[in-house]
Amino acid sequence: MQQARFMPRSVAGLASIVGYLVVIAAFVVLINQDFGWLWPSVALAAGVSLTWIASAAVQRKFEREASAAGFNTAEVRAIEDEAERLNDEEYP
Repeated sequence: MQQARFMPRSVAGLASIVGYLVVIAAFVVLINQDFGWLWPSVALAAGVSLTWIASAAVQRKFEREASAAGFNTAEVRAIEDEAERLNDEEYP
């Protein structure tokens, strides 16, 4: 039986969570206009950038591990496409 985990396993996972939290906080502050528009906009850009960088790091790690397991890039893309298709069928 698997247990749910709260803590991310890597720095990229932690960066992604922090990025999402920064984006949410920036939106709240931007909507409330507590600090004007400049600082929340900077925080929003920083949160999106942090999330994007973390996502790219996770993707690179996935591709590196798939390559070590003997899969080439085309096979990985085909597997990802099939998983997305199955997900779309299950959750329309």
